[in-house]
Order: sequence, then structure tokens, then C-alpha cells
Amino acid sequence: MRIIGVLITHGNLARAMIETTQKFADAEKDMYVFSNQKEDLAAIANEVICLCDSCPESALFVFTDLVGGSCWQTAFRIKKERQEVKIIGGVNLPMLISFAINRNNMNAEQLLHKILEDGQKAIRVIE
Repeated sequence: MRIIGVLITHGNLARAMIETTQKFADAEKDMYVFSNQKEDLAAIANEVICLCDSCPESALFVFTDLVGGSCWQTAFRIKKERQEVKIIGGVNLPMLISFAINRNNMNAEQLLHKILEDGQKAIRVIE
């Protein structure tokens, strides 16, 4: 199954995260980035819904930066239209690298658990 990643973030964060992920794994193919800075959020939602429609046999993961923020709300709007979409809020770089490395070797549910685990493992506090 083809697994597609969509990043919807504030400012240039999505582009920077994909460019950095690309240094570790193939992150260009089937990865789409959107910013609330220069794009209308309703237009982003419509574009992602059209992407879902054009790839009906694919799994779609939508990553956002801030849970509850405008990008998250846009992802939630997409989820209302396409229940099969998975929304991941609070994206971090280890999560995206894991997504890029593992998406061709796992099904969508396995991948979801793996990226959440890897994203959480990467958060450390040293006092």
C-alpha cells in the first residue's frame, strides 16, 4: 500500500522539516508540504481532499505542528471529509525521519505506532 505524507504547518516549518528529513531518508516522493503563511487554509483542505480522491488505495498521514492551532483545525476538516486519514499533531523531526524510512516496509497501523514511538523516544529532559 502506498503511504502518503502531508505536512501542514505554520511558516516555513514544513519545508524545512522535509529538507532536513531528506538528509536521512527519501522524503521527496509522496510527501506534500503546506504552510498557513501563504496559503488559504480552506484551499489546503480542498487540495488534500483531492489528493485523497486521486489516490483511493493509499493511506494518508497528515502531520501538523501545533495541536489545536489553525493547521490542526485544517487537518481536522480533512478528516471530517475523509475518515481514513490519520492526523498526527506535534510533529517532530525524528517522527518524520521514521515515517520516511519505514513507510515502504509497514502497513499504515504499524507505521502509525512506530512513528509515535520514535517521536516520543526522541523527547528527553536532562536536569
